[in-house]
Amino acid sequence: MKSYDIIQIPHAYSFVIGFYGMCNGNSDVGCVDYDMKLSDFRNVVDSVYEVDSSQNNTTFSWYKSDLYKTDLNHFDKLECGKTYYFVVKSGVGRVNIPHLYVSSSGTHNTNARVTTDCDFIQTTPTPESACCNEFSNSILTTGTLNGTESLGGVKTFGFDFGGVLCFDALELTYQPSRYNFKTEDDSIVGYITTTGTFKNKKVRYTTPLEECYESIADTQNGFNILTKR
Repeated sequence: MKSYDIIQIPHAYSFVIGFYGMCNGNSDVGCVDYDMKLSDFRNVVDSVYEVDSSQNNTTFSWYKSDLYKTDLNHFDKLECGKTYYFVVKSGVGRVNIPHLYVSSSGTHNTNARVTTDCDFIQTTPTPESACCNEFSNSILTTGTLNGTESLGGVKTFGFDFGGVLCFDALELTYQPSRYNFKTEDDSIVGYITTTGTFKNKKVRYTTPLEECYESIADTQNGFNILTKR
C-alpha cells in the first residue's frame, strides 16, 4: 500500500498538495477514508483545504485541527478520489498518510495513477530501511539551512527534505563543532553542528528514497565524504 510521510520543518510552516486514494475497487489495495481527528495527524497538520475545480466562485472547503471538537469544520475525513492542500505546522514530527500521492518536480512516480480498477495496479512494497539499525540516534533533515532542533547535541542543516541522519551518542563538552558532508558528485550536501565529541565517529544518512550512505565525522576542515553502501 502506497503512503506518504508529511514532515514538519522547524521554525516554519510548510505546504503539501496531494491526491488521496488510488481507486474505488474492492481489492486489498483499495482506499478507505482517513480520519483527520486522530491526534497523530492533528499534532502535525494545522489545516487542510479540499480543492474544488468547479469554478463556482466559492471558497475551498476546509478543516482546522484545533476545531476538531466543534461543528465548524466543513469536513473531517480525507475522502478517496479528492485533492487536498495541507498546511503543516512547524516542528520536528511527521505523520504517515496511507493512499496519499503528492506531486514533485524532481521525481516521477509511475505508480501514482488514478484508476477505477485496483486489480491491475502493481504494487511494490517499500522495505523497512536498515541503514540506522546500528545507531542510537536518528534525526530528520529538512533540506534547508534553518537547522533542526538539537537532538543529543546534534543539529542538521541541508541534506534532503525527509532524509534521516543517524549517529551514536556524543560525549557532551558544550564546545561547538561543525562537520560538513557531501557525496563525491555533490548530489547531497549538508552539515551538522555538535556540542560535544562523537564516541563513534561513524555516521549514516538515509535519503527520502531509502538510499543509505556512510561517512566518518573526522575533519572539520573541508568535507567528509558520504559513500553509498
